[in-house]
Order: sequence, then structure tokens, then C-alpha cells
Amino acid sequence: MNYINDILFSEEDGIFNCVVEMTNGDNVEYAIEPKGRYLEAVRALDPVFVCPFTFGFIPQTISTDLKPTKVVVITPAPLQKLSVVKIRPLGTITVVRGSDEADMIISVPAYSSLKRISVGKVTSFFKNAYYSDVKDVKVKDYFPDPSFARQIIEEDHQEYLDSLRGEAAESYEEDYASAFYSPVQVAQTEGTPIASTTTEETPAVKEEEQKEVASPQEPEIPAVEETTGVEQAPVEDIENEWLS
Repeated sequence: MNYINDILFSEEDGIFNCVVEMTNGDNVEYAIEPKGRYLEAVRALDPVFVCPFTFGFIPQTISTDLKPTKVVVITPAPLQKLSVVKIRPLGTITVVRGSDEADMIISVPAYSSLKRISVGKVTSFFKNAYYSDVKDVKVKDYFPDPSFARQIIEEDHQEYLDSLRGEAAESYEEDYASAFYSPVQVAQTEGTPIASTTTEETPAVKEEEQKEVASPQEPEIPAVEETTGVEQAPVEDIENEWLS
């Protein structure tokens, strides 16, 4: 299992997959190994600070720092490390380390009703704990724009695709298109390997395809299940805390 390459970055429009590296209460930095094979403990953080959110990355992306796109997920309870949570982007913050600059996605789980948050805890954690051993670290102000955040993710995913070459890239796009789009959408998508790879077909084959187009069957996309067994009052209290 490769956590960077083997998990789709998205399976639903506007919703993205996030692989969990750190979660609420951690004060050890965990990060995916550069080749995506396992999670490793990197270092202990200042014992005064604990991570107040879930932290991870979006698979099949390459950010401006040449690493998978980082994501902060505001969660009311800790999540299992290396689990995959579907997230809904709310905005971005930018972390500047010397001459290096990288955007970080601020999000909530797809099942959350939160639409706006205060990110003071996020910026404080990064400045005082996560990057405490790095000089001249700046965390730019939160930019609450979901569409801009989605655009960054899409661009970083395209960067990942561009890093693939030849048959590897074509194979990926075929697998992704077959999982994400219906046959009609694939046929109508211009510029993809699937849409552009055509051969001469017999009238019988064309007639059969016309029947398929006439009654396309949309692939079933797993719905986000509502969480059960969690008392609503504590969750609301924690979510409201992020609104302050």
C-alpha cells in the first residue's frame, strides 16, 4: 500500500481525501515517509503544546514544496492515523520558511456542518510548536475562500499528473476516469487519454455503444455516512469553540 499514490485524491466533486498523519492531542510530529510507504515519528514537540486538530495530506498531489498538499482538518475527536477522511475545504493559510512558501488547506470533514471557523489555534500551533525550531517562520493570515482552496488542490493534483510519464500517466488517468466519471462523461471529456484513444468500429459495435449512451448507468459513489455513537452535545461544544 502506497499512501501517496494508491489512494485517489478525490471521488466526489468538491470533496477530497485526506490521509491522517497527526491528530488531536499529539505532541509528537508524525509524517508520511517520502516514498509514501509508512508513517514515521519525526520528533517530539514542545511538551507545552499538543496538536489541536487533525493534520494530514491529500494523496496524488505535489505542492510547491515538492511534498503532498498539507491539510488541517477541524475535527471534534481524534481520528486514527493513516485513516482516510473525506474533507471539505474552507480556505487556506500560507506558511513561509525563509525563501520557501507553501499553501496549507484549512478544512472540515465532509460530514461536518461547519462553514466558518477561527484559525487562531492553527496559526499559534504552527508558529510556537510545529515550526518552533525553524527561524524566520511566518504564517500568513487565513484566507477563507473554498473555491480558491479547491483550485490549489486541483493544481497540485495536476502537478502530480505532470510528474508521471508515458504509460504510467495514461494508466492513472484511465483508472481515475473509470472510477470517477460515468461512461458518457468520459466520452464527452475532451483531451483525456480515454476520450482521445479511438479505433475504427463496426456498425454493430457503434450501435451497442449508442444503446449504452442512451441509458448510462452512473457509478455509485459511496455516500458519507453519518457518524453514530457520538453524543451531539460535546461535538457541538467543540465545533462552537472553533467559531470563537
